[in-house]
Amino acid sequence: MTFNKYSWDYFTYVPDKSTTKPANKMKAIFDLVNTPVEKALLFNWNDNIDGKLRNRPDYASRRKFISENLFFINGFDIKKVRA
Repeated sequence: MTFNKYSWDYFTYVPDKSTTKPANKMKAIFDLVNTPVEKALLFNWNDNIDGKLRNRPDYASRRKFISENLFFINGFDIKKVRA
């Protein structure tokens, strides 16, 4: 059996939307993980989000919902790792 080698710069997660109840479930799980990798919040949802991802009927509309409402938080230096 072979295993892939991965290199991680940040350990992150996609946070719950502000309308999610109960709020901050993903952050609670994220905070429980012990890792030597630097933890960082890299993504956030649009404050004026309309609707739910699960209500989108197909892959294309879900991708559109994500691309319009989930954004990368500025201030991090993300670099492609060369093999």
